[in-house]
Amino acid sequence: MEDIKRSIEEYNDIINMDPPVSLKYPKMPKESRAKEFAPFDALTGFTDLIKENGNILQEKILLDEAIQNRLDARFNILLKNIDLKPLVSITYFLSKKNTEGNYVIANGYVKKIDLIKRVIILKEGTIINFDNIIDIKSKIFDE
Repeated sequence: MEDIKRSIEEYNDIINMDPPVSLKYPKMPKESRAKEFAPFDALTGFTDLIKENGNILQEKILLDEAIQNRLDARFNILLKNIDLKPLVSITYFLSKKNTEGNYVIANGYVKKIDLIKRVIILKEGTIINFDNIIDIKSKIFDE
């Protein structure tokens, strides 16, 4: 506490001084001063471009046999470890039009695997069709 008092005392000569006034430039009106703190968009138009490109749809990828076998093996590992509610990262095709859509990644804990409906249900409610999955990552896979 003593240090704080000593620090304040060191600045007593300037602490209550009026701010400096420029002789060269007139004082800015308060209305104009607020404009200095307005949001600055350095990437003008970039947000619109991102929205526009986000609407570009992709064709669904047909998986080759090797990738399909790898996914099948991972489904089996998930089924064996379903009681652990494993954390997964699933890349899958989100359909917007029949065979067009976008590939997205869902991260979460596996709640259920429904073999009849052929879906994986994540804890937060995301439902992913087996046929749309192109990759599954998890710590439970020995890679």
